[in-house]
Amino acid sequence: MGEKKAYRGLASVDLMEAFNIDEGGLRELDFTKNRAFKVPSLFMYPNYFFDDVLTVSTDPRSVCLSCQGGIQLGEVIAFYFPGKNKKIGFGRVMGLPGDEIEIKNKDVFINGKMEILEPLQNGNSKLNLINFEYFKSNIKGIIYVIVKDPAKIEKESYRLQSIPAGHIYVLADNRDHSLDSRTFGAISITKIIGVEIGMSNQTRVEKTLSRLKPRQ
Repeated sequence: MGEKKAYRGLASVDLMEAFNIDEGGLRELDFTKNRAFKVPSLFMYPNYFFDDVLTVSTDPRSVCLSCQGGIQLGEVIAFYFPGKNKKIGFGRVMGLPGDEIEIKNKDVFINGKMEILEPLQNGNSKLNLINFEYFKSNIKGIIYVIVKDPAKIEKESYRLQSIPAGHIYVLADNRDHSLDSRTFGAISITKIIGVEIGMSNQTRVEKTLSRLKPRQ
């Protein structure tokens, strides 16, 4: 029998599918190098709700852009917002140093390849009177859900930019109602607190799995 694999990313749609993915070099849980935060906003909805607990690894080997087992595309990070304040934000890594990012009409292009989104049906899509559209995405084996607000028109495209050395580009999962690198640019590695290592609310994950399905 092969060695059991542990999934280090967020599996909010196809949980069992995610567990079957062999990523290699999976991050081990080390409670001496972890921090936990309560999520204060809906920027990462539907993968995180208000007061969900996001646990991150602060191990230097995890918060790294050049070492094996370091930050990867698709993972969620906790970071300090740019500036002198200590406000903490959360976002999904969509670009690493040297990657080229462009956003056209809400479509994200990473190194010229568009993020492939699978439409999902949701039995209860309204949240705060917003009728969200749900989509499944899969970047480098990390599966997650994003939402778009069809009533919100993208006023501008974000021109092609290359991510500088020592920086990453993050987007929130709630694409039309959030603050991320579209607003404040790429984030310096020095601002990163940690990389997500797990989901704390298993009951909500199960509810999410039961209400989302491919849209015909």
